[in-house]
Amino acid sequence: MILGYALLYLMIGLYVGLLIGYFIKEEGVSVNANVISGLILGVICGYIGLLLGFGNGSFFAFAGTIAGLFIINVFHQHHIEDLPPIHPYDT
Repeated sequence: MILGYALLYLMIGLYVGLLIGYFIKEEGVSVNANVISGLILGVICGYIGLLLGFGNGSFFAFAGTIAGLFIINVFHQHHIEDLPPIHPYDT
């Protein structure tokens, strides 16, 4: 039974990671990072929801994965080579 829940949470994390990666594109982290983070967050949040007694934890996995990926993408620091050059004489 636990394996079934784990697969459910993995699939929720996968789909949420793909959707967030598709909509964010290059503004946050890469699509691959969104999918991997979604898989991890889906399982963690799903089991937390299961332990707290929120049904089978699928909605908690969905909402927690969206919230976690939002935080990851919003607070992502761009690398210096991704930023446009700064010209000192531009006003």
